[in-house]
Amino acid sequence: MKSKNNNVWFWVVISIYTVITILRLINHQPWFDEAHAYSIAQEMNLLEIIQLMSLEGHTFLWYLLLMPFAKLNLWYPWPMLIMNYIFAWTAVVILWRKAPFSNLTKTLVTFSFPFFACLPILARCYAIGVMFLFLLQALFKDKLKHPLVYSTLIILCANTSVMAIFGAAAYGFIFLYDLIKSGLKSETSKKDFILSSVIMAFGAVLIFWQLGSTSKLLTGEAGTFISKFLGFLFGKSVLMNWFSLAAFIGGLSAVGICLAAARNLKGLFYYIFTIGGLLTVFFTMYAGWPHHFIFLYIYALLSAWFLTKAGKTFLIADIAVAVMFASLIFNDKSADVIYFGSQSIQIVNSILKDEKLKNARFIVYEAPSKSMLPLFKAHNIEVWDYCTGEPANSSIVMNLSTPLCTMKNKIYLTPYVEKVLSKDKDNYSFVGIKDDNTYDPVFMVRQGNVRIIYEFYRGFKNSGYLLYKTTRVEN
Repeated sequence: MKSKNNNVWFWVVISIYTVITILRLINHQPWFDEAHAYSIAQEMNLLEIIQLMSLEGHTFLWYLLLMPFAKLNLWYPWPMLIMNYIFAWTAVVILWRKAPFSNLTKTLVTFSFPFFACLPILARCYAIGVMFLFLLQALFKDKLKHPLVYSTLIILCANTSVMAIFGAAAYGFIFLYDLIKSGLKSETSKKDFILSSVIMAFGAVLIFWQLGSTSKLLTGEAGTFISKFLGFLFGKSVLMNWFSLAAFIGGLSAVGICLAAARNLKGLFYYIFTIGGLLTVFFTMYAGWPHHFIFLYIYALLSAWFLTKAGKTFLIADIAVAVMFASLIFNDKSADVIYFGSQSIQIVNSILKDEKLKNARFIVYEAPSKSMLPLFKAHNIEVWDYCTGEPANSSIVMNLSTPLCTMKNKIYLTPYVEKVLSKDKDNYSFVGIKDDNTYDPVFMVRQGNVRIIYEFYRGFKNSGYLLYKTTRVEN
């Protein structure tokens, strides 16, 4: 009877989850990180992508999956959105079918920000990594029965993102330790031992090739991690702020204490390696964003998953996971405009309907405005990048080459604008709305006898961007 009730609960939850997340997906318009990955897959070959990964801070698998659709320019953004959704949905199903948590805990995890609002909607490299992490944990007990499969899954997981590398590496070290022990006892065949070791070694070389020196990643405002993380935790209610903070610290501590009390050395190693690795990166290399912070919670969940035996220790870990993810249901991150308010499709469709804009040249000044690049390319709309003075393409999206073009600081200088202005077409600039939600109907930049006039042309609802006709005038 218990199994039947569990199955009914599963189908009720997964049905609600599927309907709501699909509705959200249909209304999602890709933001600049999603478009950025697609543009890279569109413009570069596999070797170039692998060489770019040290700047991206990711690994190549997601870009490889995007390449067939991006190269052929097929139905953007739907293949990207649907593929990512399948990975996120599969991760949730694996959690329900294989994780040793209570139905209540699984329900709270399912409807928390990471699994309900972030992973299934944002088409990036994270959902596929979480799916592989859950698969690795689900198959952990039987890893030596299928060593080739398990070692391959570890390498695939590691090649999704830096966030997933920590989990993949932890599983890899534990698997290698058990594989050597099994091999010495002749419990694993020489063929499986050698092939698994070769797969793991090849994967390690591939990771080092992609990421190279971490010095290229030391640009992420690491000193701001605490303020950014508190911003992720805190919503509008003081009570919820304290609950979110207590849930994170208390839940994380409880899972670690449970692992230590149970003397689960493999789980404890996994917990220290993954949580410690992430915090080291956040504090010393890259401060991160909400879609990175959720991995602290996911690794806490996976660490608790190691406690599969029934009893008091596991119950405490189950409660700790439930409380941690419950605190992510009530925060306001599901409405965060940076993820869900790009309106990139709306903007491009508006441009295509405007006769004055069809043959114009558009100028982009900062990374968020480049969320429209794949759509512009699909319709042969001309877009130039202010920072480089060149046609916008994947080589300059996000990887900005001058200090003028950052998300925080945009400086209009006449020589830079002149490089991107067309002499035989009307020019229009995408300009971000100011923090106080005001804008200037007309503004001007000048140097010497050259003036660049910006005249407001139109706005795009909820996009954060305005369009200005941009004209060069010489005294």
